[in-house]
Amino acid sequence: MAWVNGQLSTLDAARVPVNDRAVAFGDGVYEVLVGYGPRLWAVERHFQRLARSLQEMEIRGVDLQALRKVISSVLDAAQAENPMVYLQISRGIAPRSHDYDPAELDPSILVTVREAHFPSDEDRANGVSCITHPDLRWRRCDIKSLNLLGNIIARQQAKLKNAVEALLINEAGVVTEASHSSLSIVKNGVIKAHPEGPAVLPSITRQLTYEHAAALGIPIVRETFGLDELLHADEAFLSSTTAEVLPITQLDGRRVGRGKPGPISLRLQEAYRAAVAAGNDAP
Repeated sequence: MAWVNGQLSTLDAARVPVNDRAVAFGDGVYEVLVGYGPRLWAVERHFQRLARSLQEMEIRGVDLQALRKVISSVLDAAQAENPMVYLQISRGIAPRSHDYDPAELDPSILVTVREAHFPSDEDRANGVSCITHPDLRWRRCDIKSLNLLGNIIARQQAKLKNAVEALLINEAGVVTEASHSSLSIVKNGVIKAHPEGPAVLPSITRQLTYEHAAALGIPIVRETFGLDELLHADEAFLSSTTAEVLPITQLDGRRVGRGKPGPISLRLQEAYRAAVAAGNDAP
């Protein structure tokens, strides 16, 4: 089902106005939430990130409490077994022009619900293959914006090479994250990941995973690292709303670590699944 500025319809029947700034410029933000059964996962965390993205983009006038009620109504209409909610908010609808007058714009809102798809049991158990790709994205990746062309180019290259993800490397040789996931590596029992900032998205699943790691006594270091350190890591894993915690076992055709999921990746995967079962997703 889809809800566009107050109109509920099927996905095929939904229409977005051609003058929506999301269409012309990708001028907006989005979030993706999943549900395990009827309950949406980590709602508070997603709405906190959404509020931050709206603030950074200076998109005003969105009633987030009313938006929660809209999502509930679309979920009720869709009746998905494991729903995936896509939420998009653009700056508004106006004749195409790069500049805009905030006083004349009301945010345009799109909500869709589809069935969510999670990693297979085989991929969870055996890990997945990834490639490396130049990081072509803009310099505010901390905002979950609609500007995803760099991500799309990298993800398509991964698909063409039968890989699950593309790990992104910037001009300085720093590995940032993946095209639609966060990236962590493990060396000598210590987790390392790119520090939060403009170069990476503040990942909700990574945050949850690191909370589990802290509870298990696994050290975490937030430092930049390059391709050589990635290739010589003992373990590497992806984290995202739909991927959850997913070990990487091959990179550009080379084995990562021992070529199978490592013990820390598997412990965090198990802890995340246990948290899902318990509904433990509070901020």
